[in-house]
Amino acid sequence: MIAHLVHSLYRGDTFAAVREAVAQLHGAYAIAVLHRDQPHTVVGARQGSPLVVGSAMVRTSSHRTHWRCRQHRTLHFLEEGDGCELSLEGVRIADRDGNEARREVRQVVAYGGAVELGPHRHFMQKEIFEQPRAITDTIPQADSFDAALFGEGAGKVFAGIDSLLILACGTSYSRG
Repeated sequence: MIAHLVHSLYRGDTFAAVREAVAQLHGAYAIAVLHRDQPHTVVGARQGSPLVVGSAMVRTSSHRTHWRCRQHRTLHFLEEGDGCELSLEGVRIADRDGNEARREVRQVVAYGGAVELGPHRHFMQKEIFEQPRAITDTIPQADSFDAALFGEGAGKVFAGIDSLLILACGTSYSRG
């Protein structure tokens, strides 16, 4: 449904179409949009769900007989209602009112092993087993993944939760 809305509003600028579309949305979302007319651009928006924008630079160096690959990732943490455009020129972020915004930026360094399959049968399995480490690598000050990551008072809120139901509808949900 969101893809159809963005498409109907597209007039040559994906960022403008997404911003116009999200003004009509209700509820929580974190979306990334690509358009065939702008293949080197990804546009994102969030409301109620987290969204981090990352760009990567890869450096390789050789030392005698082995290669070492180091990836530098720049992460921009979007705030509620933000939209962003990631292109070859860089990252542009706008707040809910369309004003240019600067958000917290973190540098993360990962080494070549991060992009290798290792002992896993496929990359999906690798991602599943590496989730805890991925969180602590992305949030460097975190020693563990617990309620403290979500701010003051989160522990009390989480303690009152006795069950959690995660639903995903994707494009299968439609009104109409």
